Amino acid sequence: TTTMLNTSLVVDLQWEKNNMDHHTEVFREDGLIVRRGQPFIITLDLTSTTNLQQKLNKSKLSAQTGPFPAASSGTKISMGLNGEKEDSGWSAAASLKGNTISLKVCPSPSAPIGKYSLALSDPSEADLGKFVLLFNPWCPDDTVYMEKKEEREEYVLSQDGIIYGGDAKNITHWAWNFGQFESGVLKASLKILNESLQHKKNADKDCSKRNDPIYVTRVLSAMVNANDDSGVLSGRWSGNYDGGVDPSKWTGSVEILRQWHDSNCKSVRYGQCWVFAGVGCTVARALGIPCRLITNFESAHDTNGDLKIETYVGEDGRMHCWSSVMCCGPVPVKAIKIGDLTCQYDAAFVYAEVNADIITTFKLYDGLERNVVNKITVGQNISTKSIGKDAREDVTHLYKYEEERQSYMHAQVCQELDLCFEDHGDIMKGSDFVLNVTVTNKTSAVKSIKLQFTSGGMFYNGKPDNETIQVYAGEHSISPGKALALYIYVQVTGNQRVGHASLVKLSVENPLPDTLPECWFSIEGANLTHGENLTHTEILNVGPKETATAKFYFTPTQSGLRKLLVIFSSTKLGHIKSYVNLSISK
Repeated sequence: TTTMLNTSLVVDLQWEKNNMDHHTEVFREDGLIVRRGQPFIITLDLTSTTNLQQKLNKSKLSAQTGPFPAASSGTKISMGLNGEKEDSGWSAAASLKGNTISLKVCPSPSAPIGKYSLALSDPSEADLGKFVLLFNPWCPDDTVYMEKKEEREEYVLSQDGIIYGGDAKNITHWAWNFGQFESGVLKASLKILNESLQHKKNADKDCSKRNDPIYVTRVLSAMVNANDDSGVLSGRWSGNYDGGVDPSKWTGSVEILRQWHDSNCKSVRYGQCWVFAGVGCTVARALGIPCRLITNFESAHDTNGDLKIETYVGEDGRMHCWSSVMCCGPVPVKAIKIGDLTCQYDAAFVYAEVNADIITTFKLYDGLERNVVNKITVGQNISTKSIGKDAREDVTHLYKYEEERQSYMHAQVCQELDLCFEDHGDIMKGSDFVLNVTVTNKTSAVKSIKLQFTSGGMFYNGKPDNETIQVYAGEHSISPGKALALYIYVQVTGNQRVGHASLVKLSVENPLPDTLPECWFSIEGANLTHGENLTHTEILNVGPKETATAKFYFTPTQSGLRKLLVIFSSTKLGHIKSYVNLSISK
């Protein structure tokens, strides 16, 4: 209860009904959450109506956001109650019925997003409460508008998805829990904006520019990683993840965002590209910006703007390369396809990601250097999840033209010798693999050669794992071998209903001839596990050909099609992921 117009009143934000109308009822948050360009209604119940209509005609409704609200910045808006649109693009209308005032408020479709306070003055001010304003993909006048319903459902409302990985010849996939509507995620998303360098430098200007989704996504791009700010995730590619979490262990964004928020913005350790992308997609969707996750195979990181990627291989066979990036995009996909590098933002960098030349310089033992130029490797099988189904959609044609680029020169170290590599099927993590190396003498004379063969792990960003590099010298004869596959079996029993516990049984067979040490299972799912990662650690060691099993109970909180994400982990195999689609009934 508060005081307004010398009268006691009770404010009802009607957040349950308004949230339903604004497609925000899916948030696991109590409170009014609305979208730009769409009206919402609140009611005021009064104890007296003396001269009320006359006083309402003179009253003003105000909405303000940010630490320093100002009309000049568009962060403080004043509206009459006659229903007419103000210069700000906002409007408000009041209707009186008995002791109840109904206020119909329509934010501008270009208003800054964020947390707002609402007040009514006569001219003394009565606080009516707070609400969160988001972008509105359902509003044709909003710059983030999406016309097709199925696209809005996939890129705004879908709480889980598929991430593609591996390499262009062997594409793998795993599920990711975006969880943008789980409790605490919206609060963390708004805090990300307030912790940005832009906000700390000039809070008024920053809040004012939050009307622009391009500006907001650029801030998010910088804040998802922890370089030079209070960003969400610290990146690490060394293979040593002491003091944090192996990036391959993450199955979703919720735990990461909650941990960052609850630790007073201490960066979460650790992330790599798909983790950054997953968290960024979560925050974008939470704020109402349609977003999908794209995987580009054979990405190239151009740091000097010449659209070429240079690597140098020394006499020891070790590769030396480097790259760094903080804030990237957004940039129109069409600009990347046609090569318009004058377009904002970072067009040249993104273009190089999918279309750069790779130049490798080899230093030979005689001191000479030779270049190998590759014009077609970068940017293959650019992938995303299909709309409404768990299938890969190849979107390479949106980023680059399909016709072949001119063939590249295949420079050989010695024209008298032919070097050939041949593998024998998929390589499974944790097992041996076989590679045939053949050297052919193309001349009629006997040739004495020294063959040096370097092997090692490579991270997704092109950086070598120096801890795994091995160099072999001499002649080699390598025989074919067998490839093994590892599968997780997921069985969910009974019918899954909101508010009822469900049982899931997990099993996995150890295909290796060695014991798997320190094993555990975990599950996670949007609206299935309350945004938490449930872990079972009682398995310990799993012997050769033995089967590890675990049982979990979970209680769905919302109906619809949901993904239950599963991980089996051991110190030898790392993290093996699977998922199952569940149809949750009311």
